Amino acid sequence: MFQRYTEKARRVIFFSRYEASQFGSPSIETEHLLLGLIREDKALLTRFIAPWQWESIRQKIEKTFTKPAKPTDTSIDLPLSNECKRVLAYGAEEAERLSHQHIGTEHILLGLLREEKAFAAGILKEFDVKLPDARKEFERVPHHNPDKEELLEKFSSRKYTPPPGPFTGFSVNLVVQAGEGKLSPLVGRQRELEQVIQILSRLRRNNVVLLGEPGTGKRAIVEGLAQRSFEGDLPEALAGKFIINLDFSLTSIRSGDPSRLAKLLAHAEGNQIFLVDELHVPDPASDGDSVTPKILKPMIQAGALQCISLATPAGYAQAVDRHPWLAEYFQIVRVNPLGESEVVKVLSALKPRYEEFHGVTYADESLAHAIALSQRFLPSRPQPGKALDLLDDAGTTVKLRMEKERGKLKELEKAQQREPGVGNNVTSTDIEEALARRTGLSVEAIRRSMEQG
Repeated sequence: MFQRYTEKARRVIFFSRYEASQFGSPSIETEHLLLGLIREDKALLTRFIAPWQWESIRQKIEKTFTKPAKPTDTSIDLPLSNECKRVLAYGAEEAERLSHQHIGTEHILLGLLREEKAFAAGILKEFDVKLPDARKEFERVPHHNPDKEELLEKFSSRKYTPPPGPFTGFSVNLVVQAGEGKLSPLVGRQRELEQVIQILSRLRRNNVVLLGEPGTGKRAIVEGLAQRSFEGDLPEALAGKFIINLDFSLTSIRSGDPSRLAKLLAHAEGNQIFLVDELHVPDPASDGDSVTPKILKPMIQAGALQCISLATPAGYAQAVDRHPWLAEYFQIVRVNPLGESEVVKVLSALKPRYEEFHGVTYADESLAHAIALSQRFLPSRPQPGKALDLLDDAGTTVKLRMEKERGKLKELEKAQQREPGVGNNVTSTDIEEALARRTGLSVEAIRRSMEQG
């Protein structure tokens, strides 16, 4: 449903779901969409409402709809109300009217104004935000400046591919993937993302190493940066930059000759930022050292190459021990494991992508169960990676089970003491079985341990 939505617009939907849960609402209403807009796109709202008035909007909503003592579980996937569905439909129409290929936050705002009898539209009118004026504003000054609109149009074309060059065949342009809807939305991690943007915008020493254990979401931050680049939502210093995921560890690139890759990187252009998955990739030909820093050093020190690296603390320590210059030219952004509330938000936001891929539906309790089980039985791995792995494994199993013959499915259900007719619904039992396969424990042992606390 949200394939045409910009990353900012998707985050508005996510935040509106969160706001609805905080009010204990059974569905997402227009006032929650408005609060989502305030959270996500303050630059947009500043064009119509003074910043000091935003709190007044929240107070009006809270006064009308009292927050419950216990908010709704944020893992529950709240539906859109009929009014909200119309708002989003209106937003799509407004995007078409403005000849915009993607649906952004400005179109959601126009949709809210068109749903005149809704509570949010009434609030906006109180602050003198009117549909004709908003339309004229977006016609007069697009949400993105013209240069970025042109860039957005180029990036968003599904037919667009980078011109053939030396990196063809072993690189992926993440900005193009963002335009094709292939990247997952970034949930949370806004502080880390802003740190990355700030470092990359520097004149000197503008390389980043995202430091964290596997599964903490380092790559998700880079994908969030690529999404922002695709939308034209980056500072001028980074506008129009491609993020190229180049696998430095490929034997076909190195072939025992580091100079070959060095010659390729000599063709790097100023609008390219390279993603290096690991700074330290031990190479037997180099006595266990990594050739990557040796290749990068002259170009980075000369300011001819800009990089983002993903590294574990141990791997980075090894790399710096052998190549001390890395500590000077790469600025560290630490990516610590998420807390439980943040993990819930991540799983809720990514659930539709997993459902679409596997062709299944995750029961509401399965998300919370994946978090609880992974936290208890996989203590050495960080969140949200380990909870997502359980969801992925369970989704795969249910998908394969659906493809069996009906008779075999009934036999399987009977053998596993399942209720008949489970269909494509991923339940807590499926999560337990996924964990059992990973750990070698029995489902019964997992359940007993959880019951004993």
